[in-house]
Amino acid sequence: MPAFSLKFGSRTLSVEIPSHCHVDSFSLGSEAALPDPEAAVHEALADPIGSAPLESLAQGRRRDACIVISDLTRPVPNAVVLRPILHVLERMGIPRQKILILIATGIHRPNEDEELVELVGPDIARHYRIENHISRNPQDHVEVDRSDDGHPLEIDRRYVEADLKIITGLIEPHLMAGYSGGRKSILPGLASVETMRFFHSFAMIQQDRTSYGRVEDNPCHHASRRVAKKAGVDFMLNVAVDAQHRLTAVFAGDLDEAFAAGVAHVRKQNFIDVEGQYDVVVTTGGGAPLDRTLYQSWKGVVGALGVVRKGGSVVVAAENAEGAGSVDFLSCFDGLQDPRDFFRLAPEPGYFKIDQWMAQEICNAAVHANLYYHATGLTHKDLERFFVIPVDSPGEGVRRALGHCGPNPRVLVLPDGPYLVPISSTPSREIYDWYSSRGGQA
Repeated sequence: MPAFSLKFGSRTLSVEIPSHCHVDSFSLGSEAALPDPEAAVHEALADPIGSAPLESLAQGRRRDACIVISDLTRPVPNAVVLRPILHVLERMGIPRQKILILIATGIHRPNEDEELVELVGPDIARHYRIENHISRNPQDHVEVDRSDDGHPLEIDRRYVEADLKIITGLIEPHLMAGYSGGRKSILPGLASVETMRFFHSFAMIQQDRTSYGRVEDNPCHHASRRVAKKAGVDFMLNVAVDAQHRLTAVFAGDLDEAFAAGVAHVRKQNFIDVEGQYDVVVTTGGGAPLDRTLYQSWKGVVGALGVVRKGGSVVVAAENAEGAGSVDFLSCFDGLQDPRDFFRLAPEPGYFKIDQWMAQEICNAAVHANLYYHATGLTHKDLERFFVIPVDSPGEGVRRALGHCGPNPRVLVLPDGPYLVPISSTPSREIYDWYSSRGGQA
């Protein structure tokens, strides 16, 4: 039986697929890593896309600068990205004490103490001011716009009021916005909880247009871009990485033009075209750092839904060393006996829970497919809360999933989880039709 290695925390797990299956397996390549990533960042700063060089933009901006970085859930080599930026800013006269590195936590927990060293490296952590965005502090935000229905859109005051605004990040597949990076550093990265009521609302998530690899007609993308434009972005520097989290490309300059170049690169690097649908998809939470929690690992499940047939199975391996996720996330499942219960509650006026959007993705997946989940950081009882079938190994998940299949099942193995997303010529991703489930009553 052929065996495959699955990313699992900082190690791998092996899974065997029986020989009677038709098996496809695709992994994120690693041969295109840049030979000198820091030099590539310097070059991008000096010759950006659709923008003046950072050196020119920094000239005369001596009051202060804010550099936005991703939190620990994203595998961004921040030290490599930040060193050239900091060098330019200080060389152009912005004092070190006037430079703020702001962690775009969104509604995630703050990164603190030794995590800052892990995030940016010991030298930067020791010598620069690094602060977390805290979405729950209303006084720390300023309104930059309103949604079409009048909802306030608020962004971290420290960023909005900075003299020079720089965003950094990683462009990769994203389950809602099509691609991460770019405008997402601002919304949701620096948004208030009040703003997230709009951006992560039930209505925003529950539509096919908010999905992996989709941008042009994606309302999540357009809302994020609109707010980023209102808040202001003087310069963007985003990267793409390979399976070992090494830089494969750098995109710097104008928010729209540099991001578009990054999307074109990532579409080729991080998406794979497949034919038809599969009976079983074996995937992962992407390994460390993404699979620290079930909340983040679920991106691998959503990436598989577009190619697994209705009633098929997804087998997931994710370490989840930090458990399922936040207390708020766990509360989204209080009182739910069936995934369809969520769709009876969430559309009600005034309903909102922090992190409900991932609960929504979980319930959509549970309606579409059988979900076999292996994690060492969660007990079977913990896992059952999320409408999955706990298994002691990926192999057990495969065996049980094949029990629902015919004599020649199609199996797809995705060792990189959400970092390599399959796109089918006949997509099967199905959003639960909550409108019809209510008898046509909106």
